Amino acid sequence: MACCQRPGAATLGLVARVRALYARFRNLIHEGARFGVVGFVGLVVTEGVTNLLRYRAGLDRLSSFAVASVIATGITFIGSRYWTYRHRARTGWGRETAVFFGVNGIGVAISEAPVGLTYPLHLDGGLSYNIAVTGGIALATLFRYWSYKTWVWRPGATSTTTARPAAAHQQSTGSRWLPRPVGLLDAGFRRLGLELAAFSVVGASAFVVTDAGTFMLHFQGGVGPLTSNVIATAAATVIAYAGNRHWTFRHRQRGAMTRDGTLFLLLNVAALAIQLACLGVSTFVLGLHNKLPYEIAVVTGVGLATLFRYWSYRTWVWKAQPPVPQSRRTAFSS
Repeated sequence: MACCQRPGAATLGLVARVRALYARFRNLIHEGARFGVVGFVGLVVTEGVTNLLRYRAGLDRLSSFAVASVIATGITFIGSRYWTYRHRARTGWGRETAVFFGVNGIGVAISEAPVGLTYPLHLDGGLSYNIAVTGGIALATLFRYWSYKTWVWRPGATSTTTARPAAAHQQSTGSRWLPRPVGLLDAGFRRLGLELAAFSVVGASAFVVTDAGTFMLHFQGGVGPLTSNVIATAAATVIAYAGNRHWTFRHRQRGAMTRDGTLFLLLNVAALAIQLACLGVSTFVLGLHNKLPYEIAVVTGVGLATLFRYWSYRTWVWKAQPPVPQSRRTAFSS
């Protein structure tokens, strides 16, 4: 009987050690996971825009990659500041932006080193070019993770935790003590503006994935016009769900992952039907099979579907928080 109990005890001991390690490195694990998600979005944007600029706009290899990196850097800055490193010290938009873009300038140089090697090695094929791009991004990603933690967002409590009591005191003493922009704009409109900005960033990332994926699958992979859009939209949906749940609508009510994910998927199926309707009318009804009308149909469908998504997410997936009862607000203020 004792022999039969020993494996169970050993298993429990192993589980306890794993839990202890997880508790010890919990913040680092979560931070690394968030950094990975933001970095993956930046990678998709970089790869998609690079290929669009090089193979469609006709830019050279280094120029297309540099432009794509700048666009991806802006997206990753927002994601890093407001999600990945939101628990770290804040030193102001100006300094953080300057250091962030300076660090990413070094990261671009690291990323372009493998791309530059394709010239003397005479590697002109699409496969070798994308391997060089991916390898450079991997090296730059390691440098960025270390430098963000070291120079941009250092360890320490965020400034927002110390700023909140001061803000509450300012509100209690009268609106004349508030900064002018805060006094002019209602808190609800500020919240809506930030929500729209976050939704736009997430939507832009999903749009790049949808647009670049559809284009490459259809015109380079030989996939059908509707099938290519379905595949690209499915990949973009995963990115959009993570961004909207954990950033855009994080201040709203959250249900279980199963419930929110199911509603999100159903609404995106409805949005996909809007996109496919635009593509179907352009391709099969109007008989427009060239690249330009196809691209116009894609952009139009994505635009209409985006409006539907924003309204439906707020209405059915992540609803507004219920108002605080007056008794609780009175007790809190006292």
